[in-house]
Amino acid sequence: MSLQVTITISDQISAGLAAMAQTLEDKTPLNQKLASDGEAFLKSRGAVTAAQEHRTANTLGATPTGHLDAAYRGIEGVANNEAALLIIPGATRLRAAFGSYVLTPKNGSNFLTIPVSRDAYGKRAREIPGLFPVRVGPQKTLTLSRRAGSGLEVMYVLVASATIPEDRSLIPFDDLEKECIDSAEEYLDAARERSFA
Repeated sequence: MSLQVTITISDQISAGLAAMAQTLEDKTPLNQKLASDGEAFLKSRGAVTAAQEHRTANTLGATPTGHLDAAYRGIEGVANNEAALLIIPGATRLRAAFGSYVLTPKNGSNFLTIPVSRDAYGKRAREIPGLFPVRVGPQKTLTLSRRAGSGLEVMYVLVASATIPEDRSLIPFDDLEKECIDSAEEYLDAARERSFA
């Protein structure tokens, strides 16, 4: 048994290929779709992730600040003829998705204030009246504390720096890649349909 295949190229096919090539010459619309779909994917997935990331607040019995959710909402997709980009807010916890980093004090401060009290969580030290530095415990840890009855209530631990570990789960890169591949396929399918209509 033999099989014979004959391919006939018609003017309609060459016109369609020419239209498709012209459509793909300017990659801006494709890149805009990739950026828009990537942004929507990360914001949607980020809302789920942020809702589950309240370890410190839960440990302290505090109300979550919403910082991570706001960081996800701050993601912005931008595009031009050369590329589709997702701009991730750098001064947020999302920075840990790209590797560990060291936090250091800013604006002339010598220390970072790490909240260890429910009343301190999500607040700047200057927002809480009556705080004073004191060393506590066997390690003589430097703290900002306040008077509580006849004792002290430790509100913040003061540290010169803090290493934030890498957390690639904050941005699911593999899933984002799949989302962008699907987005590109959708765009190309639509372009093909328009070109050969």
